[in-house]
Amino acid sequence: MPNITSLPVPGKLIFCTMLKELCIRNCQLLCSLSSLQYFDSLRYLVIERCPELTSTSFPVNLGNLSSLKVLRISYCSELQSLPVSGPPPSLETVHVIGCHPELSKTIKKH
Repeated sequence: MPNITSLPVPGKLIFCTMLKELCIRNCQLLCSLSSLQYFDSLRYLVIERCPELTSTSFPVNLGNLSSLKVLRISYCSELQSLPVSGPPPSLETVHVIGCHPELSKTIKKH
């Protein structure tokens, strides 16, 4: 789905609230992940090659992703930081590859 610009709101796709793994790859126009806040069962999240994502693309509070264990972000060149609230406490593993250098610094602070 290279032309998708945002994730669907779970009310429109009921399965989203039960989703355990989500891989978002090669979405060249994706600029909003704000509906991630509703994916509270999500344990594994991969975001790869989404050049339009920025710090404001994420929900304000990633803490709502209370089940998230693994976060992998690769080749999202405009993404400089995660929301100020930082990653959820449940997060065990973070991999950042080929992104803006500030993203790695921001994640290490949390």
